[in-house]
Amino acid sequence: MTAVSGELRNPVDVDRAIRKRRMDIVRDLGERCTLWLAAPPLWTRSAAETTGFPVERDESVTDFVRRARAAGWCKTRGSLRADGPTELRFWMPDEVRRDVLDTMRELARGDMRTVQSNARDVATSVVRHAGEVDLPGPLRAWAELCAEAEPDDIPTRLLDRVQEAVRVHDLGGAQELVNAGKALNAVVEGTADNQLTRARLMLDLGLERRRDDVVLSRYLDRPELSNAIADLLAPAAGKWALHLRGVGGVGKSMLIRYLRSGKFAEDRNLRPVPWHA
Repeated sequence: MTAVSGELRNPVDVDRAIRKRRMDIVRDLGERCTLWLAAPPLWTRSAAETTGFPVERDESVTDFVRRARAAGWCKTRGSLRADGPTELRFWMPDEVRRDVLDTMRELARGDMRTVQSNARDVATSVVRHAGEVDLPGPLRAWAELCAEAEPDDIPTRLLDRVQEAVRVHDLGGAQELVNAGKALNAVVEGTADNQLTRARLMLDLGLERRRDDVVLSRYLDRPELSNAIADLLAPAAGKWALHLRGVGGVGKSMLIRYLRSGKFAEDRNLRPVPWHA
């Protein structure tokens, strides 16, 4: 967060004061360090040190993290001690990331391409050193997308990769890509919001299908119910709706889950049944 004096009354003056405060923080933390913190989704201390996080000569990565955290621009998990029991993770909160990157654009005279180019340099450095350190999944996904594609192409690449990860049931990988997309969304303009929303929906669908698989592993088909569905879906059915009615426990919800999962159509060699919740 960025605090300003309570004496300001004019909204224009408040906005100007907030922007000035952000710029002061950027200059205090250093423009390059601020970008390295703001552009990727998160860091570990070892990843930052290995890939060349640009702290000052007399400052460690941990020292910088302490200063950024004091400014409200950094959250941490794990130990701040070099010999701590858990690896330090740190990141810029999503609620301030876009504002900070907008400030970086102002400092670049309004040219977002400069910010994008600098972010790509960060990604390239991460990719270059990827074999030397254990990278967090979202950081690796972010770096690969940002380093290999032009900014306008990144949202589509992200969506394609999430779709493929869900298709092969790599839901952990899909989640890492979505987390990477949250950070990329602040740098990439255009259709990034829409594509990230679609990526999240794909991930949610994959998670729901995984839950279906677990529940349906105990499913026992009730022909009197499933045959009624099959009759409704038959080409010459002459019907357009079916009302499922019965007391609790007879299998209505499980039948709907069975239908939604695609297993109903698969077991009967039918085309997938369109589904809308």
